[in-house]
Amino acid sequence: MNQTRGKIIAALHWSRMKPYLDAASQNKKKALALYQWHGELTAAVQEVLGITEVLLRNAMDRALQDWNNARLGTTSSWLLYEPATPLRSLSRGKRRSAYGRAVKEWDC
Repeated sequence: MNQTRGKIIAALHWSRMKPYLDAASQNKKKALALYQWHGELTAAVQEVLGITEVLLRNAMDRALQDWNNARLGTTSSWLLYEPATPLRSLSRGKRRSAYGRAVKEWDC
């Protein structure tokens, strides 16, 4: 079993495993357990980060929509139709590009 741990550590490369080996006082079993825990922690953080990103993006969209509607006195989408200034100039290229890709996709 110890040979297998050594092969795994060698395959991961010493530079990647050095911090874990140092933290585990060079104990390969503990270092690999710490490496696995770090992977699990990273996966959990990524999951929360992904959800947070969607919530933040949706909140920003709602705020921009409300701001745009108040400026223009409309309820039209700030992404599909020309928004108020300065949002218009800030988003023009990206809106046109996204709209063009959507039209192309739906015309298939």
